[in-house]
Amino acid sequence: MQVPILSKEQIARKIKRMAYEIWEENSKEKEVIIFGIAEGGAVLASSLKKVLDKESDLKTTLEILKLDKQHVTTFSHKPSSGIKGKSIVIVDDVANSGKTLLYVMKPLLDFEPKKIQLVVLVDRKHKNYPVVPDVIGFSVASTLQEHIRVSCEGDKITGAFLE
Repeated sequence: MQVPILSKEQIARKIKRMAYEIWEENSKEKEVIIFGIAEGGAVLASSLKKVLDKESDLKTTLEILKLDKQHVTTFSHKPSSGIKGKSIVIVDDVANSGKTLLYVMKPLLDFEPKKIQLVVLVDRKHKNYPVVPDVIGFSVASTLQEHIRVSCEGDKITGAFLE
């Protein structure tokens, strides 16, 4: 059974608020590198970048991280942008177990960023890994058997559901 937890309109408002939170945390930075985890995280990252580019004077660069979420332990990535000494923002649609965010962070630490911010649209409170996002659109307490799914159409997020 699918239960809607966020509508398209609610998501649009959350994205704007989340972008402002990112801007506030990085107001003294010259540049922020945004890493969007494909698929849903990439759509969210692109939406956040659009708001930041329109509303702020913060220079943003977007990189898309493609990985097999079933085999995240094999993920490695060499950023196309230099991230040493820079603030980076890692974006995913949902923090389910926390595993994906943790394994994405791991190789990026080798490039010595100044700081890392984790951003998710939906944070599931029952995680298996000690990952706490810095910017959260919506938090939901669910059972271990339930799953959260974010739906996208093209470059827009159209809903979030508890299944």
